[in-house]
Amino acid sequence: MASHGADGSSGSGSVAPQDGDDGDDKSSSAPLCLAFYVTGHGLGHATRVSSILREFLTAFANSRAVIVTAIAPQNGFADLIQPSSGFLERVSFRRAVLDVGAVQADALSVDASASLEAYASIVGSAETKASIIAEEVSFLKRNAVDVVATDVVPVACAAARAAGIPCAAVSNFTWDYIYAAFLPQTTSEQTRRHRALIADMHQDYVKATCLIRMPGHCPMPAFRHIVDVPLVVRHKRTKREVTRQKLGIPLDATVVLYQFGGQNTNGFQLKDDALPDNWWAIMAAPTHPKDGERSELPPRWVLAIDAYIPDIVEASDVLLGKVGYGTVSECLAHRRPLVFVRRSAFGEEPFLRRLIETHACAVEMPRRDFADGRWRTYLAAAARLVPHYGKPTNGALVAAKVLYKLATEGLHSIDGDESEPLPAAEAPPDDAFIMPDWFPAPRLERTNTPPFDVMNPEGDVLHNGMRILSRKQVVSGVNDPLSSSEPRESPRTSRALLAELDDTAAFLDALGHLTSATSSSVSESPWSARQSLPEWRAASHFFVTDPSYVDSHPISVTRAPGRLDVMGGIADYSGSHVLEMPIAEACHVAAQLQPLVQPSEEQPWLWRHVADRVASDAGSNAGAVIRVVSFHADASDRAPTFDVTTKQLLVADGSALVDYDEAMDVLKADHARSWAAYVVGCVYALAKEGHVSLEQLLGNSIAILVSSEVPEGKGVSSSAAIEVATMASLCSLYNVKMDGRTFVRLCQRVENRVCGAPCGIMDQCASAMGRKDELLYLRCTPDDVLGSVPIPHGCVFWGIDSGIRHSVGGSDYGSVRCGAFMGKRIIMGDQSDDATSSHLAQKVAPSSFRARYEQSIPVSMTGEDFSRQYGDHGDDVTRLDPGTTYSVRAPTEHPVSENFRVRMFVQLLLSHKREHGSGNGGGRWQQLLLQAGGARWWDETAPLLGELMLQSHASYGGVGLGSEGTDRLVELAQKQSPSLRGAKITGGGSGGTVVVFGDASRADAAVAAVAARYEAETGYSPKLFRGSSMGAFAFGVLHVTLDRK
Repeated sequence: MASHGADGSSGSGSVAPQDGDDGDDKSSSAPLCLAFYVTGHGLGHATRVSSILREFLTAFANSRAVIVTAIAPQNGFADLIQPSSGFLERVSFRRAVLDVGAVQADALSVDASASLEAYASIVGSAETKASIIAEEVSFLKRNAVDVVATDVVPVACAAARAAGIPCAAVSNFTWDYIYAAFLPQTTSEQTRRHRALIADMHQDYVKATCLIRMPGHCPMPAFRHIVDVPLVVRHKRTKREVTRQKLGIPLDATVVLYQFGGQNTNGFQLKDDALPDNWWAIMAAPTHPKDGERSELPPRWVLAIDAYIPDIVEASDVLLGKVGYGTVSECLAHRRPLVFVRRSAFGEEPFLRRLIETHACAVEMPRRDFADGRWRTYLAAAARLVPHYGKPTNGALVAAKVLYKLATEGLHSIDGDESEPLPAAEAPPDDAFIMPDWFPAPRLERTNTPPFDVMNPEGDVLHNGMRILSRKQVVSGVNDPLSSSEPRESPRTSRALLAELDDTAAFLDALGHLTSATSSSVSESPWSARQSLPEWRAASHFFVTDPSYVDSHPISVTRAPGRLDVMGGIADYSGSHVLEMPIAEACHVAAQLQPLVQPSEEQPWLWRHVADRVASDAGSNAGAVIRVVSFHADASDRAPTFDVTTKQLLVADGSALVDYDEAMDVLKADHARSWAAYVVGCVYALAKEGHVSLEQLLGNSIAILVSSEVPEGKGVSSSAAIEVATMASLCSLYNVKMDGRTFVRLCQRVENRVCGAPCGIMDQCASAMGRKDELLYLRCTPDDVLGSVPIPHGCVFWGIDSGIRHSVGGSDYGSVRCGAFMGKRIIMGDQSDDATSSHLAQKVAPSSFRARYEQSIPVSMTGEDFSRQYGDHGDDVTRLDPGTTYSVRAPTEHPVSENFRVRMFVQLLLSHKREHGSGNGGGRWQQLLLQAGGARWWDETAPLLGELMLQSHASYGGVGLGSEGTDRLVELAQKQSPSLRGAKITGGGSGGTVVVFGDASRADAAVAAVAARYEAETGYSPKLFRGSSMGAFAFGVLHVTLDRK
């Protein structure tokens, strides 16, 4: 019997002789043996493995199976062990605990730290791991196993490779991807300890022969041979009416199946009025509840014990539960919509959610409404859906045939082109392969429409159904050198703006299609594919379009770019100079003041819960509601909509706004919607700081649409772009007048006090005040704009994303910031001229630091010891943990040296301007000068600029904010010299993006080579940032309305 080994070599299907093994060839009449390793994570894995094995044993009579799992056979494999199945003599079980899956506190919450620790307790040491593999190899050989399958136990792949047996992973996800998402939720000590564990798990998967991949899959870069199969799903066996009769449910009732995988829902109380009239509910349970767990179900609720779930799905009209593969596959196969409640931090969910959303099979219920029993509007909305899934659902049979061919004919038999196997991925840096994007955030491409700069007789600019009424300033009285960047109010400037910014033109395209989303023309347009997505459906009924209202309440459109941190970075909070470049990617916001919501008001289906909440909170009174929709929500696994009544942000008697901490609690209560704190936090801060009165806030509802192409978690200030764009739009809506400094400080306050991220102010300044193709020069004391430094002709800055998720709210950044302020407080104890400044980086030179202060600052110190000796550390956005040991000396030295490096960097850049004129662009005479002298400047000065960047990068690593992935990118960039001269980690560090500096004529190819090599090593294709764009102040505010002519 021929087989194909896991290493890609062909050989005999028998096991090679080993110690204690006689090596006899298997008899040709012996049954083929499949060993299936099943994760202990949950019953859903067991039931889908059972489906595959039923098909395998049915289709191939001369076969047998052994199942290795921690799940009891009677729980997950009843179909195989019932006497009527006919498989009793051909199936055996071996109990083994080889993984744990995700440890769940309840059906909706994952305990990230406990999950990682539990897996570490099983295979945490090299000795333990080697012992496990040796035991499994012996087991596979004793049982004459021909092929191994796993769903999806990592060590099974390693054991199969060691035994010389082909192995197929059968799944829609792998645990390395799931566990990688847990790392940001753990402490820095845990993170460092667990990274190697996840990398080792990844290497186990690399040893698999192939992946049998199911729909709704997440990225799985470990596998080089992939076979896609249809849905693996169980099908109904009993007619709908028969099941209802058994359960005592009227045939004409509408039925919801309450399905949470047999897990508790953390005390959520079932309420009598949760169901709409004439609705019934079925609760499925694997066994009868114990006496102490018994509770009376509300009326019209039925308990189905040990039921075959597909039959219950068929008997129901709607499902209510969490998103898991089993539930999703059964909903699609039986065409039943799912009302789902999001789970926290489980990486499989976004991909399954997209699968059901694109087939009109999903309605999301926020966790707060689920807990409060406000189900009616969501259930009714789901009942209106018409799910459509016309693809095959015989994935179990297809997977069974693949496994048989892999065992009998080898890997070449399942390769469509019969090509040689690709080499396995190289061993990645410990953290380089983790955190691929959920989905690449798509650009809003401009559709084929008439020219966007057509002028109507009134002088307004018409663009694809939208009328641009005016373009106004964001702020007034900007007292900084960049005030000339403010826009002029002229239709001509609006036309020029759209000509320059494709992303703005595309965003206006989207607005035009949204406001006409019910027309037949939209279904035939390039936008039609988006209409099934929940954010599109929510936004299509979002803005008030009635002519009598919208002419006096136009939509305000703003734009704010992300930024590339060229020099300065985390030293901003110590008063350092910084250099920031606004990038081409930006966030757009469209906002409109709207009438108060009436409790009895007829709302679009996706927003009817808003009227219900107003009725609950305000009684018979109308309510002010803040609604937010975010495009590209699944780019970072967040819910696409958020709403909150203004009353929820008020103290009990309604006389004032709650304090910042309480506002944070309200806006971040639901993890999947915590992103809305960056948006609604701007509304709150405007009112809290007195720029908008409480009467104004309560007098209108607000609709805010956010569309950001600034990717999150990559260190390019996605949060600042959202804050700046939102604040600019709100200032226009409420006619708020403030100067530029007040504006950026207010945006920073939102991030610090509402969102809980201890960032400096440079991000908001760069997004608001930046200029295209120039570096914003800022002294962070806290926000002194010193001007804009042109990028010299022939030079270019790129950003390369490492794929390692960055978060300024992470523990490493906060600990380093604490250490810097601790060091500053220690220095201030010496009453010298250098020490008394409130901005350490401005007054202490590197030489002074080393000569006078370095040895007096401890290398590290606990929070408790520091507080006892020095009192408060002086930073109002971080708190010292008494039990944490903080690095102090290195975080204190970093901003002192970084400030010096930044100032040197600026002078070197300006030397080009002094010798050769301004930056990119200019006339013919200037270009001739540049050609004559630019080469000499490049050869002499570019290496010095590069060295300053490399020093900055090394200093990041010295304070603990580096990462192996970003270090590798810097190494690869250095190998591209002289095309690339410098590189460094950016922003808050600990992953994110690396900025590279190079020769514009050669950098494109050099950066592409770096990215290609990094992908070959890690399996991650990095996002590249190239180009620049104007900041929010230069863009201004577009007031738009519908064109009805």
